[in-house]
Amino acid sequence: MKKNKVNKLFIIATEQSGDNIGCSILKELNKYYPSLKIDGVGGELMKPLMRNQLFSIKDFKSIGIVEIIFSISKYINIINFLVKLIIKNKYDLILTIDSPDFNYPLVNKIRKKGFKNKVFHIVAPTVWAWREYRAKKFAKLYNEIFILFEFEKKYFEKYGLKTNLIGHPIYY
Repeated sequence: MKKNKVNKLFIIATEQSGDNIGCSILKELNKYYPSLKIDGVGGELMKPLMRNQLFSIKDFKSIGIVEIIFSISKYINIINFLVKLIIKNKYDLILTIDSPDFNYPLVNKIRKKGFKNKVFHIVAPTVWAWREYRAKKFAKLYNEIFILFEFEKKYFEKYGLKTNLIGHPIYY
């Protein structure tokens, strides 16, 4: 079986914890795949490891319900911009980190636009705490999910989503 080669990666982290995780991943990828073209959204840690940083985690800072409400149109515009960019550039792999309320709508839109390449997600949404139905929705869009806690596995695997335990960063 021939493995698909990944030449272009798009990564999305919209908060500091995602930037921390993304930085660790990108450092390893750059070690083993120095010619990998990496574009995306991230913070100061990920920025030097990417070819193009389209947005910073600073663009996603919203505090309080009023500020969030006034920021919704900004987030929709960012999603629409990124969808067009991802479709146009035909990335081999999309890697989303946490932030399911931003990343799920983005991935849903790229899938509706015909994006067939792999999409992985790191840090499962807390389906075990509330909105368990999201596990089924994630399974329809993502090719694989990387979870922080062993007990999360059952929520995604029951819908056929390939699930891998990577552990919580606090233990690294």
